Amino acid sequence: MNKTFQRVSCLIIATSLLAACSSTSAESDQSNKMIAAKEEKVPKNFTKELNEIVDDRTLEIAENVLVYAHKYEQQYDTPIQDKNQEFKRALVNIVNTSYLEGDTAAKASQLFKTYFLKEAFEENSTEYALLENYSQALIQSLRLEIADEQNNEDVAEKSEDELDLLNDKIAESAKALNSKLGNKIYKMLNNSLENSSEEDNIYVSTGRLKDGLNLRQAPSAESPLALPKELPNGTALKVISKQGNWYKVFVIGKGVEGWVNSTFTSITAPTYKEAYAAFVEVYNDTLVLREGAEKTYPKIAELENGTELQVYDESDGWYYVHVPSINEYGWVHSYFVTRE
Repeated sequence: MNKTFQRVSCLIIATSLLAACSSTSAESDQSNKMIAAKEEKVPKNFTKELNEIVDDRTLEIAENVLVYAHKYEQQYDTPIQDKNQEFKRALVNIVNTSYLEGDTAAKASQLFKTYFLKEAFEENSTEYALLENYSQALIQSLRLEIADEQNNEDVAEKSEDELDLLNDKIAESAKALNSKLGNKIYKMLNNSLENSSEEDNIYVSTGRLKDGLNLRQAPSAESPLALPKELPNGTALKVISKQGNWYKVFVIGKGVEGWVNSTFTSITAPTYKEAYAAFVEVYNDTLVLREGAEKTYPKIAELENGTELQVYDESDGWYYVHVPSINEYGWVHSYFVTRE
């Protein structure tokens, strides 16, 4: 009887162990399925996922990007490998104002990366403050873009006002960095007409040697062009009015009105380091220095044969130059200029 009891006890124990193992195996299988489902739901290739979010073209694009970033963080932690390098890239994006005029996918990508990048810095640091304001500016920029598409004037106006305030905050944070890029951002975003009268010209100044500025029919990056060609750097403009980050201007040499992004203008003619020496080569005549890259632009001065020049830019057969002898900047026809 004792043997029979022992056998029954062993059988009961064995059955219990088998059930426990089966339960553990089932739980493991369920856990693996959940992980697999999670991986399927949040692909590691965030570029593809962001493009799908952007394609929806809703006012909630920015919010959807941040929701995806949170899910991505839960599964993969952070895509940021070098915070200092990524921070420098963020500053360059601000300098290039791609957060204002870049395409939707680029702005969504910047917002996604900024979500992780700001967490890499101390919350009370200047870098964190700048990235927080930059992130909010990207959100408003995305909302403004879609609001313009949907002709939602209320949302567009609110986003423009928010962007004005955020640009001021970005400028102050950039200045506090006490770096070359930071100072450049501060000067760029603080570019205004406060130090000039309404009678003074402003100038196209993109900060990039070969890039001009589009003149648009309305104060929006999506608005049709008012002129088919970009206004070259150094083109003189007169301001009529201001709306958010946009100036309504009169292009002096063209007799045309339109809108330009104020970020790409300055109250002084732009200068660049990438210049080369040249001189005027005309005979029995003078070379006219003009305010823009066409004969229709007003004359600044007449240059004698042999006048020394510093050439900074080129546009359709015209050079943007500095004339040291009279300390003037303007445009001359390249045919009458010889490089030293």
